[in-house]
Amino acid sequence: MEDIKSINISNWKKVAQNRDSWKKVVEQARTLYRLYHFIRRRRTTTTTTTTRRRRRRRRRRRRRRRRRRRRRRRRRKRKRKNKKETKTKKKKKK
Repeated sequence: MEDIKSINISNWKKVAQNRDSWKKVVEQARTLYRLYHFIRRRRTTTTTTTTRRRRRRRRRRRRRRRRRRRRRRRRRKRKRKNKKETKTKKKKKK
């Protein structure tokens, strides 16, 4: 933040709204190595957050699918087990 103030920018978010003024800031920032990387990081965070959200959503969906599959498998197993038990009980009664 101190580096941005050295270029005489009080509010960099407002400057970023105007493309021409932002280009000028970037040109000035290229001379200052640290400031350039700070600006690059700020600019790319919007895209990375959206990709992170997408990844989280995908993970959640996968987890939900896995859980559903597990539940289905368990239910099927229980049904099979119950069927076997009832068959054996019927045989014993006879």
